[in-house]
Amino acid sequence: MIRRLSVFMIMVGLLSLSMVAMAQSCDDFTTGEDAYDEALAKFDDGFLQDAIDALSCAIEFEPENWDYWNQRGIYREDAGDYDLAMLDYNTILESEPEAGYAWNNRGNIHYYLGQIENALDDYEQAIAYDEIPDIPYYNRSLIYYEQGEYELAESDLLQSIEFNSEYNNSYLMLAIVYTRLNDEGQEHYYFAEWIDLNTTETIEDTLAGSVDGAVYDMVEGREYRFAFEGTAGQEISISAQADSSADVDPLLIILDENGFPIMSDDDSGVNLNAVISQYALPEEGAYTLILSHAGGGSTGDVTLTVDLGEEGGIEIVERFATFNLFVNDLAEVYTTGGDRLNVRSGPGLDFDVVFQLDPGSLVTLLEGPRKVDGYAWWNIRDEDGNVGWSVERVDEEQTLQLALLVGDDAVITTGGDKLNVRTGAGTGNDLAFQIDEGARVTLLEVPEVANGFRWWKIRTEDGQEGWTIDRFDGDRMLIPAREVDS
Repeated sequence: MIRRLSVFMIMVGLLSLSMVAMAQSCDDFTTGEDAYDEALAKFDDGFLQDAIDALSCAIEFEPENWDYWNQRGIYREDAGDYDLAMLDYNTILESEPEAGYAWNNRGNIHYYLGQIENALDDYEQAIAYDEIPDIPYYNRSLIYYEQGEYELAESDLLQSIEFNSEYNNSYLMLAIVYTRLNDEGQEHYYFAEWIDLNTTETIEDTLAGSVDGAVYDMVEGREYRFAFEGTAGQEISISAQADSSADVDPLLIILDENGFPIMSDDDSGVNLNAVISQYALPEEGAYTLILSHAGGGSTGDVTLTVDLGEEGGIEIVERFATFNLFVNDLAEVYTTGGDRLNVRSGPGLDFDVVFQLDPGSLVTLLEGPRKVDGYAWWNIRDEDGNVGWSVERVDEEQTLQLALLVGDDAVITTGGDKLNVRTGAGTGNDLAFQIDEGARVTLLEVPEVANGFRWWKIRTEDGQEGWTIDRFDGDRMLIPAREVDS
């Protein structure tokens, strides 16, 4: 059967296979089918180059068997030989221009190499020629998502599901899109649908009380279900933290007594970890907590901490204030300890570092985020025009944050305290007034640095003006209003 690859398989599920060269003579085979079967067996055993060599033999026997060419292209992609894989797909398309699977797979290479317009063109052809274009629609939706075209991504994903209601990746991506569209109901629903379709093993347990860091082994397709009782208004907090050596992207969902998803989280914790913080249960009754995985990885230990709001409850150490980022917006680099932010040639730790950025540098967000190697990556452009890929956050530090801009509104965020506003930039100036948490202000002038702080001149909604700081001890005192309003 002709294989059509989803970008999810390429970016998230890259195979770690032995590259030991064991060239095999084509004289060992009598037919192309024999060589093809040998290629599949070698691939399953982890000998990727042997599999490619066997497919080359299969093509010698049957040079117009496009299944062989396509399979070799796929294996060459797995090996990182993108130019050679492209040649295989081009050979197919020269003779079979309506081969939708080849258009799709070639589009994946363009996508991986950052050749986005070429990828879009190829997916368009794949959709036109593929009898069941669920995967090309899904692949194109990833580009629209990374470009910030969330409605277009939503439309493609719904089309994908219409052609194939069992294609689980589209449900997962829809949940992520609805997170960006602030449609929590749809977000929770599609995360639950993803788990239902993706789950091959369910392990059930009961929560008799809070859980202080229990470790669970996650594998592809596994879910843990924990039954518990709750009351109306009871506030619960949950953290699912991946082990530092794990390749897993935790996912949390809460179901009501009817099995309907009422809360979910994918990436609100450190790196790709999941956190549900102080969620108030809607009514008294039976609930179910689901711990599973999303698309950024599925294998490794996950530490689950649950605070059911009991007296002397457990601190959720994974609580982490993530800051929304948007395509085409301006972001500020934030690092501590004098660190510089690495920017790589592609999304992943295997790509070379092409330049570094100092704290406070401003960058434009071009595409993203894309999950690779346990991080969320953004394609960025700095003020000098340099372009590359950088992580959104590292451990408890969000390295890219929406920038404050002169003329824009900002929101005061002090954790409940009042923020001091002075007559000038610096602690030596008189206190003019104080402003409450949650108040909106307008940023009037380019900030000044004094006493180790960055000071902004602001105007309140009632017309008062003065100078205040944007950070204290690493915490933001001013948040761009466009982040809060999204």
